[in-house]
Amino acid sequence: MAKDARTIILSIDPNAKLLTPPNGALEAYGENWWKGYAAAGGLDYADIIALHGGVNTYPHYCGNWPKAEDFITQVNNLQAILASYHQHKYVWDTEASWGSVDKICFTDQDLQAAFLAQFYFFHRSMRVVRFFWYSYYDTNTGQLFDAETGKMTKGGVAYQQVYNWMLGKTLTAPCSANGTIWTCNLTGPNGYVGEAIWNTALSCSQGTCQTEPYAVDKTYTQYRTLSGDTNAITDGKVPIGAKPVMVE
Repeated sequence: MAKDARTIILSIDPNAKLLTPPNGALEAYGENWWKGYAAAGGLDYADIIALHGGVNTYPHYCGNWPKAEDFITQVNNLQAILASYHQHKYVWDTEASWGSVDKICFTDQDLQAAFLAQFYFFHRSMRVVRFFWYSYYDTNTGQLFDAETGKMTKGGVAYQQVYNWMLGKTLTAPCSANGTIWTCNLTGPNGYVGEAIWNTALSCSQGTCQTEPYAVDKTYTQYRTLSGDTNAITDGKVPIGAKPVMVE
């Protein structure tokens, strides 16, 4: 079907780009699917690899919350399969978020905001070219807008902040961890230098997020939060927690 579709579509539009069918690669089921599709020759008929990048692990039960950093394992698993078939193509994540809240009870908006921000940094770090968040106003999966209140959720506000942090900036190296503390360094026009920092060991509950002071380079003078606040750095330290901050 992929071979036929490619022949037909390119006969109509020679500039069209075709994607593979999407699947995950975090667990054995997804990896085996990719291996089978690759062995059947399916990758030869696509220009772009379509990943479903959700990191919810089975079984789905209340409290089995997704870990954004598992996205690194997911992409590494996929890239290993692609490399074994000499496929070096762009990867798009065509559908992902924190998953169905009714199954895993991942309802804390601060933790949702933290997950979203971390998740976007890991996509950038793993060189995933496009990422389609699912979904903007689905009340169960990845909700960023609350139609009842007419306002963005904390995850939606975080989305806007991460967009602002990343737009026009270059990640100088893949995000890295020192224990549970992650950092992602960016540069930009006019000598801009920034660093996103968070600690996966800390959490949030009922509107309060744990933080701890973290010493930053003395060249940084301010830090931004996922709620859109900008604060001066006065003592060489910033409060970090599950929700990334951007020091500049």
